[in-house]
Amino acid sequence: MPQKCTVEALMRLFEIILNGNKRKLFTTLVFLGIKGAFDNAWWPAILCLLRSANIPGNLFAVISSFLKDRTTTLSLGHCSKERPLKKVCPQGSVSGPLLWNIIINNLLDQVSTFSCCETIAFADNLLLCFQGKTLQDIN
Repeated sequence: MPQKCTVEALMRLFEIILNGNKRKLFTTLVFLGIKGAFDNAWWPAILCLLRSANIPGNLFAVISSFLKDRTTTLSLGHCSKERPLKKVCPQGSVSGPLLWNIIINNLLDQVSTFSCCETIAFADNLLLCFQGKTLQDIN
């Protein structure tokens, strides 16, 4: 996406810190890299978030149907084993990033309630920037 890459995220961080320095604010950064984020996107949570967002029923039905009864198969030689799936953003699918965004947006909504905090999110990485006149203001 134009204007949505790591360079822009770093430039935004630089801008936040620079503006904080000009205002003589302390800055605390919290980095969160979500390991295996796309592999662990749990479908029941995604469907619950979609339901609570009151998306149109037909869209909910399409996404629910897309996730229903998915399986994965491992084949080695003449043997194969099939397992049902309840998580994972389907790799290579157009819906993978959408499903992840549903989860991360919920987290960003929760984080937005913190005072003196700006967030920078990029894929499965999140940076929280807390600023205050004293370190106690940040806590």
